[in-house]
Amino acid sequence: MSYPFYPQGIYDKGKGALMREETRFTDEQGRLVAVAISGSFLRGVTGFQSKGPELPARIMPPSRAPDAVVQEVTLPEQALIYRLSGDYNSLHADPEIAQTVGFDKPILHGLCTFGHSARAVLQCGLIPENNPALLRSMTARFSKPAYPGETLVTSCWKIEGVGGQRIVFQTTIKERGVVVLEGGMAEIGEAGISFSKL
Repeated sequence: MSYPFYPQGIYDKGKGALMREETRFTDEQGRLVAVAISGSFLRGVTGFQSKGPELPARIMPPSRAPDAVVQEVTLPEQALIYRLSGDYNSLHADPEIAQTVGFDKPILHGLCTFGHSARAVLQCGLIPENNPALLRSMTARFSKPAYPGETLVTSCWKIEGVGGQRIVFQTTIKERGVVVLEGGMAEIGEAGISFSKL
């Protein structure tokens, strides 16, 4: 399996730069399996001309009550467990390092929060038979950090339209009432899967 990396663009966001990149995952026969579009925020990198395709419009949840809500309590040692995935950034384990960048304590990995939200979307009862093979794509924007031990609350709205079904979602922290994952959209269709994040 190979996964080449392609830069997509870099954008001046005022307090820093958003760098977007695309990773393509192929199987042993060279067939495309999934595409991941991710973004990294580079603090303090600013004062340049943005380059790259226009960024997608922000996805907003409907003004009505959600169709489903899934709550999950993370473990106090959740970030230490998630380090087993290979992300050894000290920001998620060392209190002194976390404080040097403005956090009270180590924060949960963004992809760990994203994974919890993805599981919530799959378990919310809006996908036929909760079948993960029907999840075609998933996108979201990280807006605030989550801390290990907090309760993640993922609200889901089912949207029917041209091209199939979509689930708009956002994840908040029950204890603090802040949105940590916003602009979430899961596309439901025929078997096949790809993930992206902003």
